[in-house]
Amino acid sequence: MNIQVLIIDDEIDIAQTIKDFLEDETDFKVVFSFSGEEGLKMLDKVKPDICIVDMRLPEMTGIEFILRTHKKLPETKFIVHTGSIHYSIPLELKHMGITEDFVVAKPALDLAVFHEKIKQLLQL
Repeated sequence: MNIQVLIIDDEIDIAQTIKDFLEDETDFKVVFSFSGEEGLKMLDKVKPDICIVDMRLPEMTGIEFILRTHKKLPETKFIVHTGSIHYSIPLELKHMGITEDFVVAKPALDLAVFHEKIKQLLQL
């Protein structure tokens, strides 16, 4: 199974660390973008199975990226990645099936959490 993962995070160190971990531990193909706009442009080439999306992005929010990606690629699943300790899933994302189970708080001290969440999403 060739799993495509797209990471959207404006913090290069975080995006690169998650990418490196997933590539070392899995056979996933992982790419990243530093903005929602750039990520949307990548969708034609990448066709991600999973997107790991930071909620605070410049210009376009993570929520907007998720909604626009879901409209274009409805089979894509999402992991919310946020530094907000009081984050709650907005209603429009809940309607897409995104639950608190797929929110990862920054900083993720154990990167294996991303692999576990991806495996869970792929089994749904």
